[in-house]
Amino acid sequence: MAFMVLFISAWEQLLRPGVLHLGPQHGLAFYALVHITRFFASMAETTDLIYLSESESHYHHED
Repeated sequence: MAFMVLFISAWEQLLRPGVLHLGPQHGLAFYALVHITRFFASMAETTDLIYLSESESHYHHED
């Protein structure tokens, strides 16, 4: 949950008026957005895998 707050605040910082429209910084901001998105997507996938493995092991214990 905390990573979602960081994710949203990072997007807000990059999407502030002027940040994406300052010429040279445009490329840097876009590059940062891409990597931030990939980073949080990988975190979300890892979290999903952890939950999946926990739920699978839980079902195995019930059998």
